[in-house]
Amino acid sequence: MVMQLNHLLRTVTDHLRGAPGVINPNWEACLLVGFYLQRGPSQLLLSSMLGSREELQEHVCQSILEGLERRRSGEPLAYILGYKEFYSRVFHVSPGVFIPRPESELLVERAIHWCRSHATGSTEVWNVADLGCGSGAIGITIAVEIKECSVTLIDNCPKALEVSLRNISSFANREGKAFLNRIKCLLMDLNQPARFAEQYHMILANPPYVDDADPSVDPWVRQFEPHHAVFATDSGFFCVRKWLEWALISLKRGGWLGIEHGCQQGPMVKCEMERLGFMDVTPIYDYHNFWRHTVGIKPNHGNSMI
Repeated sequence: MVMQLNHLLRTVTDHLRGAPGVINPNWEACLLVGFYLQRGPSQLLLSSMLGSREELQEHVCQSILEGLERRRSGEPLAYILGYKEFYSRVFHVSPGVFIPRPESELLVERAIHWCRSHATGSTEVWNVADLGCGSGAIGITIAVEIKECSVTLIDNCPKALEVSLRNISSFANREGKAFLNRIKCLLMDLNQPARFAEQYHMILANPPYVDDADPSVDPWVRQFEPHHAVFATDSGFFCVRKWLEWALISLKRGGWLGIEHGCQQGPMVKCEMERLGFMDVTPIYDYHNFWRHTVGIKPNHGNSMI
């Protein structure tokens, strides 16, 4: 079956309307079709507007329609394309690895601002940890933006670290070999007591924080994204609490912690951080004005509970 490009784009767009998780069917259609044609979505959007009559070969159309069915089933577009954009950069992702969310960029922005005001020009190497790194998007972004930082990507999932290593390799091709000397991966269960006391100047944490019994969770998240990276016991708070304790031990005094959590968990996170002794505990609100992250400083004196 040979189809004209413009007709195929309309078909894909129409079939994406109302599909699970699809917010902008026109743009997703351009991303999906562009992936199989190896063209940018903006180029395809222009072709659609101009009514392109370009004919596509049958095997190409078949591949696109197969990808369309995967998306209509609820499979995240990032898994189909094999990548996700984060902080204006492209990161490899694959099934079994948590997909970076745009809300996490807000935590990265705050971390970069703090790091630039403290690490830039420093003769000391600043050690940063990305807890629950998944694809490595957060930690790699910090390493690219702040040259004074040495970043450790930590996860308890070997699959996640494989994808992180792939992303590290991709960025090393652009950033140079010195980049490889400033970033590494570490397989570790963060629910266990920390092994490194006062090692990091900054920690960014994205623990599993969703209650498995939460009826508001989108069904495609349950079906396709890794359960261990999304859900936690104790009403979703078990890993948040454990990772805060881990960070408290592992941070240097005066070190900065930023943690992502559920939009209803902010008061509990703030209370727990203050109980542990963190100072200047401050919320960060997402694009919809939900309390999505909390940041704080480990005190320089001996008031923290370590």
